Amino acid sequence: MSEDQIINQMPVVDIGLLGVDNKSEPTDEELLRVGKEISDAFQENGFVYLNGLGSLEEQVGKINVSRIEKAGSTFFDFQRGDKEKYHLDLDKKEGYMAINEQRLDYDFSHELHESFDIMKEDGIFPDDLVPDLRPAAKNLLDSLKMLTGRILTAIALGLELDRNVITDLHKNVSGDGGLTALRLLHYPPVPQHLLKISTRFGAHTDWGTITFIFQDEVGGLQVRLNNGDWASAVPIPGTVLLLVGEMFDIQTSHKFRALEHRVVIPEEDSLKGKSRRSTTFFVMPDKHVQVKPLWGSPATEPLSVEEFLSRKLKGTLKY
Repeated sequence: MSEDQIINQMPVVDIGLLGVDNKSEPTDEELLRVGKEISDAFQENGFVYLNGLGSLEEQVGKINVSRIEKAGSTFFDFQRGDKEKYHLDLDKKEGYMAINEQRLDYDFSHELHESFDIMKEDGIFPDDLVPDLRPAAKNLLDSLKMLTGRILTAIALGLELDRNVITDLHKNVSGDGGLTALRLLHYPPVPQHLLKISTRFGAHTDWGTITFIFQDEVGGLQVRLNNGDWASAVPIPGTVLLLVGEMFDIQTSHKFRALEHRVVIPEEDSLKGKSRRSTTFFVMPDKHVQVKPLWGSPATEPLSVEEFLSRKLKGTLKY
């Protein structure tokens, strides 16, 4: 299958007046249109590309994400000992994870990625190493919080629910009482001797509500289609990839499916030796929210979002 054929099969939704250029609240008609298109894509595929983001398209593509990726690259270039000073705090769920610390696919000896998780603008930052990382994160978080509220309102209307039923569960996005995280990911060049025993990120589903993924041009991200095949989720200029997480799968009584995805080592020799970077925004309900269906009764005793996330995280870590 050619890359063009893959792109043609990927659902793309123009969010129109939901973009961050529109300082007024979008009309219900526009929210319903976008929400219905996203909901249809989530039911069919578990993911969708969004375009028409307004100035966010320009900022995320060229300014905001470029700025935070530059700051992140500076951090990842430091020696491991320097980065370990900001090691992931399991209670706060912020900080640095080194290569092979988080494992999802034990068919491989190595998962070649490192990351830095950001929960809020006054959280853990390596200010002494990279002073620009905190302001870069604040800049991006402000835009993504606005976009998240509009997207979740639209999805509620697309599901013929009360407009606030989903946003009411996400009142503390990137703030106290919330667990939404901005993750910077770095995939280093792959040494020749590790090619056959390594992957970049093992197959998994995300744990939250929705995930925004901004990826560079190196590629390697793949999604599992309904027929079980893997397809390359190639970067489409001017878009962000939006996918369903496990909590949304549960909340919608499996109307939406959590999307299995992975990052593989590219087949092209010219790309194997390149670093790959992505910026990911994991949208989570507030800590106290119970992970259960939005309608009907839960089949089992629900966990809080904080309990659900803690169990998932600890199950993937080597320490």
